[in-house]
Amino acid sequence: MLTPARQKIRQELEELQVKGRSFSEKVPETPTKHRAKINWSYYLLGLLLLCAASALLYKEYVVPKRESVFTFLTKIQSYEEQSKQLVKGVANGQVPSGQVRKKQQELLKNVIHLDAPTSFYEYKKDMISVMEQRLVILSNMSVSQKSLTELSVREELALDSLRTAFDREQIKYLQKDDGSIQYWIHSKSYLYQK
Repeated sequence: MLTPARQKIRQELEELQVKGRSFSEKVPETPTKHRAKINWSYYLLGLLLLCAASALLYKEYVVPKRESVFTFLTKIQSYEEQSKQLVKGVANGQVPSGQVRKKQQELLKNVIHLDAPTSFYEYKKDMISVMEQRLVILSNMSVSQKSLTELSVREELALDSLRTAFDREQIKYLQKDDGSIQYWIHSKSYLYQK
């Protein structure tokens, strides 16, 4: 038997337990995760802006750089071909005239004043050396075996520095058996003939 005081305490405990259960059973409504949705949209927007900025940087800096490489190589190849023709004429027995030497000097001057991309600076220096050797050959009245050998060595050095420049610029290239180099810029194939 319970005394009235204990009975009252027991009743109050039971009431507290009932209230406690009912309180714990009621889960307060949490506000929607509106803030999390906003954060995701900011992250997505930031990612899109980052992609757009990197695409613009690529378009503004990498594409023109590669195009300047193509322009440089096209011009220097044209000057080199003209110079080769002048030396071939002398090697075939044509007497070098003042006009032929003047033309070679003009070609050398054009190569010197040609703007080279940074990675192709060594190649430009080697090509200047080749053009100077051709000028020496044209300045002499005959073509000697020694001068042709020296010209061949300088041409090989220039070709080696061209391959090094392609590697530095990460331009895909393939050297063919005839000595010409096929290279690709923006999935377009070009041929640099030796």
